[in-house]
Amino acid sequence: MLRPCRQPSLADAMADPLIQALMRADGVDPAELRALMRETARRIELGSYGPQSISMRAAPTADQH
Repeated sequence: MLRPCRQPSLADAMADPLIQALMRADGVDPAELRALMRETARRIELGSYGPQSISMRAAPTADQH
């Protein structure tokens, strides 16, 4: 009997050695990423996730160097 392929859970993906190596190489802090994902999930559940609620720092322009 064929079983349908399932997507790995987020916990499974975060525990994968290749994902961990990529995150280290990119300077991604796993704890910060988990906190960001929890906050995003909370905002989605509350219905308060949208462009107006996203606080992002603007990238510096060429003349700001």
